Amino acid sequence: MNAYAKACEKDADLKSFDESLHEGTNEVISVLGAVTDENQFLSLDKLLVAWNFLLKMNENVFEKEYDKAAKRQIGLVLSLESSMQVNIKAMETIRIQVDSLRIVLDSIHLNVDFVLDREEEEEATRLAMQEIKKVVDEFSVKIKEVGENTARCSQCIATGRVIVLQYIIIQTK
Repeated sequence: MNAYAKACEKDADLKSFDESLHEGTNEVISVLGAVTDENQFLSLDKLLVAWNFLLKMNENVFEKEYDKAAKRQIGLVLSLESSMQVNIKAMETIRIQVDSLRIVLDSIHLNVDFVLDREEEEEATRLAMQEIKKVVDEFSVKIKEVGENTARCSQCIATGRVIVLQYIIIQTK
């Protein structure tokens, strides 16, 4: 009992709950005691006093549980929103990189067309092939960057799934 009294001193919510519990209990006891002293039957009004007290206690418990659940859901939504923002940025980066790859491919295509149009000039062909090699190397680097960003995006999605699963598991306990 001493531990409970100390906890009430430290926690304002617990102290408020304890005070309302004492007030309600005293009211119910006094109503029931008055009926017993007078050898009377309980009137509807006196039963309502007891009923309202029990209802109020039940509402307090329900409200606390509701607040906890709401806070957990808000945390989940904020976490998922953060992950979603990261994914949106990663997808935008991937889109930009894919557009860049299209430009590189167009450049390769133009160089190949140039080489095919100038079959007779060996020096022009060699220069065009060197340019194509350089562009293909850039293309390879850009493909690697797209792959890395795609992997990062997939990791964010996997993390979001884990967060949702953890939330579901916690809710079922």
